[in-house]
Parts: sequence; structure tokens; C-alpha cells
Amino acid sequence: MSGSGLTFDGFRAAYVAGGPGCLEFVKNLFAPQNINEPAFSFAGDAARVKALAEANFNFAVYPYFLGQPPESSGAQKDSFAAFAESAAAAGIETIALVVSSSYARRDGFKSAPWAARLPNGKHAMYSRAGRRALSCWVSEEWIETLRVNATEALSAGASGVFMDFPCFGSAPIIIGDALAGAAGCHCPACRAAFRSHLEESGSKPFSIPAKPSLSDDRFAIYSKWRAGVVSSALDSTMCAVKTADPAALFGVVAPHIAHLPSLPLFGLAPAWALSKPNICCVERHSYITFGREGLFYESPGIRALQACSRGTLVASLAYPFGPAPDIPAPSERAAATVAAASACGASALIRAAEYRDDPSSDNIGCSITDPAFADRRDALAAIYNFIDKNADVFEDAAPVARVAVLYSLKAVEAAPSFVQSFFRIYHTLTETQIPVLPIEASRIGDAGALEGVQVVISPSPAALEDAAGLDLASLFNGKRLICSGAIPECVSGADASEIDPTFMDIELSRWERMSKGRAGRALLARLSGEADIFGGFPLSRRAGLPAFPFLCSQSMSALCPPPKNWKILYDAVSNALKAFPPDVVIESPAYIHVQEWKKGTSSIFHIVNLLSDTKLPDQIALRFPVPVSARVIDSDKNKITYVSNETSVYAQPRPYQIIEVKNRY
Repeated sequence: MSGSGLTFDGFRAAYVAGGPGCLEFVKNLFAPQNINEPAFSFAGDAARVKALAEANFNFAVYPYFLGQPPESSGAQKDSFAAFAESAAAAGIETIALVVSSSYARRDGFKSAPWAARLPNGKHAMYSRAGRRALSCWVSEEWIETLRVNATEALSAGASGVFMDFPCFGSAPIIIGDALAGAAGCHCPACRAAFRSHLEESGSKPFSIPAKPSLSDDRFAIYSKWRAGVVSSALDSTMCAVKTADPAALFGVVAPHIAHLPSLPLFGLAPAWALSKPNICCVERHSYITFGREGLFYESPGIRALQACSRGTLVASLAYPFGPAPDIPAPSERAAATVAAASACGASALIRAAEYRDDPSSDNIGCSITDPAFADRRDALAAIYNFIDKNADVFEDAAPVARVAVLYSLKAVEAAPSFVQSFFRIYHTLTETQIPVLPIEASRIGDAGALEGVQVVISPSPAALEDAAGLDLASLFNGKRLICSGAIPECVSGADASEIDPTFMDIELSRWERMSKGRAGRALLARLSGEADIFGGFPLSRRAGLPAFPFLCSQSMSALCPPPKNWKILYDAVSNALKAFPPDVVIESPAYIHVQEWKKGTSSIFHIVNLLSDTKLPDQIALRFPVPVSARVIDSDKNKITYVSNETSVYAQPRPYQIIEVKNRY
């Protein structure tokens, strides 16, 4: 992809934590929890690296530069070089992780000229516990530091570079459709650079807004400038890497990029992240988990990003709660994670370290390379082997569905509540076995974008406004349009119907009710930086505080479950589909997901059981309106069975089956 030729099945990566600098970073980040310090020392041992290779990983992401001053960064770089050498001997390529948003404010970096500032002039802090400060991207010294370390990593054995969490200065939190806390940097250099930008563009100069607001035109102008600074810096770093080694991979790790307005929050433009680098890795707290609150899974975010991608490979680094509280997933769940990403045409980036030993342990540092987790490695090896042997089913194939739901990066930036609408619609239809195809709203006019689509759903009027410059009535001709909320004028003439958006209301937990009330909003706003408790970067786990208030503020929310009135949407879509010839009907539990791809005249159905490690029912049926012939490929021992001239095809994925139906198109 992006000139590298990299495909999802060719990128089987482990995210490894190791080295003395990484140990310091983790100890500071997750203080005062206990850390298994020796685990960070032997992460690169030959036996550990061999264990990764036996699990069929062909890439490993390993820390190279973590924002530590020169006096103490050398040992981490030596650790990286040793790991890369061991990995190369085992057939694994190493990608250097370069922290791009924060630095350790001590020793040679104590008075660094790139310190980001809050509106009151204080340092914008990433972590109080570790005295990690946020960096100012206007500082050429900081950008040069990133460029130098990124290119140096290639000489130390890296075959690519990942820029970890690009964030320019402070990041606010979201409360409803409002922002709280500081955004960006207010240092003298930033104020001068922003003023010069306004003067050069012919605008009347104004100060960087002290309080961010998505409804403030001045903040929108500042956000666009801030993101432009980040994009330019990433461009120059990527250019330096590619100049040093044209074959090197370049990627960004972008937390929550599908679920949060990352441009005004972090200064990272999704349009850049999904078009320029080889890989965009979304880091998200939605590892496959099933509990009282619902079913967590990553495919909706992956598919939304793929709808917006311009050739960049999408990868997913998912975990339930953030590194510190996790234990290694059961072997079946680990395999299902890989299968679910692959069914979307994406790569799962598997976190290999920073786990707890067991749920009751407070000791962080165990790894899937530990002898006790051989079954996890075996499961990963088997599923990777299955995907590799059947890679041909993805070649020249594209996802299809009768129902499309519009996703809009502009709508996310304008109103974060759009995210809740989009994902609740997606979850509802996916879990009621009406497969959906996310389409980026501004691209519905692209050739073939709506091919095979019969029903289009707009999660909010903002999604259609993103495509208002297109002849929507013609594009939707012969299709049914369902609008959540009022039908915009831009689709007058289309066969459109409206459903009341209140159907998406959900039962609120005690903390969610608190966060939506006046007192709760005031508390969250105060905690987000105005009282300087966090000093600019309000992620609760970095301050040693409970996560629930911030989970409820939407800034770290991981779950958009089907709403209590989900049947309103289900009935509207089902009735709309009755206007078209009958097609395949899926009979399946909510946790077994089906995605169809079109390959020539054939249909490829990817079927993944997210909960194959449980004793829940695991059989599904595909009911076709006419007899079909099919090939069923099972991840269990990679066996193949054939079905001839039948109207029903059955599957029992443990966790993954692929059904190829010939001559459906």
C-alpha cells in the first residue's frame, strides 16, 4: 500500500515492550502499580524472539525513542538494536516506535525549547507522576529530534518507523458535543507563528483561543492551522525516512481516530493519517469482550477508517481497558481478534507484553512469549497460517452489502455525537444480521461506491451535508434513503424516509447520568485541566485516578451498544429491503459476524465467531433465494467441504470460516 505493496495478510505484527527506557516510561505512566522489571530486560532474548516467530509474526514494533534525554536514551537504543538483530535472525522485521507527543522533562531536556504551554503559561503535562511534558510542534528543534531519531533507527536495524500518538500540545476531553480543558500550545513561538499565519492569509489576527469550542469559528481556524503544522512535520519526517531507505515502512499510531475528532483534539488530521503513511494503526479500547454492558468489538472502527482510506493500510491495536489492567486473552479470543480484523481486510496488531500475570495480580510485565502462554502463540500461529493459505480469496475482492451507512470525518469533527449515532446504527444492524457497508459520505459519488447498495442510512443530517455538492437525487435513484433526523433539502427528490433519532437513546449508568448532569459536567470540566490537576492531558490512567468519569465523558468511551429501541431501526431497514428482490438471509447469534466480499462473479462470506471460547451456540445458516454451490473453508485444521445445489449453507466458525459461493453476480 502507498507504494510499499504491503497487504493486510503480509503484516502480522506484535507490539513488544522492552528495554530500560521502556521500563522507565511504563513505571512513570502507571505508577504506583508494581512492575515486573526483569521482563523488560529479557524481551529481546533469542528464545523470546523465537517464540514470536513460531507464532507466525513477521513484524515486531519495539520502542526506539521515548522522549528521553540523550544522557539516558542510549541504553534503550542499544536494546532496540539487540532486539532487531535477534528478530532478523528469526525472520522478523522490526519497526521502531518513536514517541512524538511527549518527553521526559529532566536532564538535557529539562529546559527544552519545545515545551508546550497552557493558556496560563504553565507546562502542559502528559503525566504528573513521571514529569512527562507535552511538546510543541512549532519548535523546529523538536521536529528535528523526531527526524533524527526516526532515521537513526534505520541504521540500528529498523525496517520502518511508527510515530506514536502524534499530538500537538494539550488535548481536551469531550462532554456531549462540547470540549473541556486546553487544546494545543500557547507558548510565545506558537502565538507568533499563528499570528503570522493569519496575517499571511489576509485574516485579522486574533489570539489562540484559551477555551476550545467546536462551535467557535476562531477555534476551527486554529485547529486547522495546528493540524497543518503536524501534517507538515510528519511529511518531513516521513520524507527523511524514505530518503534514508526507500523501502522503509512509515506509520502512525492514532488512538481512537475512528471514534474521536482527532483534528481538534490532538491536531492529527485523519485525512493525512489515512492517505500519506503506509500504515495507520488505530489504538482503541474495544478488544473482543462480552459482559453486562454489551459486546465490545473492533470491526466497526476498522471499517469506518477503511471507508476513508486512500490506500493506507489500516491496522488495529485493541485491548479492553488500556495496558495496565489486562491479562493475555484466551487463545480462542486471540485468534478471533485476528480473524475479525482479517474479515475486514485489515491487520490486527497484537500486544505481546505489559500484561498482568492473572486477574488478581498487580504485577505488570508478563508477555505472550512467556512459557505459560504457549497455547496463545499456537492459536495465533494457526489463524495466521489459515489466512496465509487462503490469501487468494481477498485478491481483487471488495466488500459489498445491500445496506450502507454513511460515515463522515467532517461530521465527527463538527459534532462528536455523530460517532454515537453511526456506531449504534452499525452495531444494531450487525448484531441483528443485516450486514452493512460503511461509505465515506464525500465519496458516494465515486465510481462504484454505491454498487449493489439498495438502502442508504444517514446517521444524522451532517453526514449528507458532507456530500451536499453532489447530485444526491441522481445518486440515490432506485435506492431507499433512511435519515435519522430531518431529511435535508440536499436530498429532495430522493426516495427518503425519516426516523426519530431518539430511538438511539440508551440506558445510562450512574456515572453516565452524572457526566451528563450540570454538576457532572462542571466536575469533568474542572478535572480536565482548568484546575491544573492534569495540566493539559486528561487521561485518568496517567494520573492514577479511576477511569469511569472519563469513560463517561466520551473521550475514552469504548462501547456504542444497540439502543433500547433498536427495533425501530431494524423494522425500517427490513421494510425498505422488501422493495427489492430477495437476497441471502443470515440466521445467526449476534456475536457471529458475517461480511460479504465480491470477487468477480463470486461471493466470499467471511464468518467470525467472536466468542468461540465460550459454550454459546455457534452454528449459523445462510438462506439463499435460489440453490447455490459453495466451498466452505474452515480455520479448524484448514479443512474444506463442498455444498452443491442447496438453498441453505451452514457454518460453525471456531473462530473463522470462509464460504465462497460461485456465480452469484
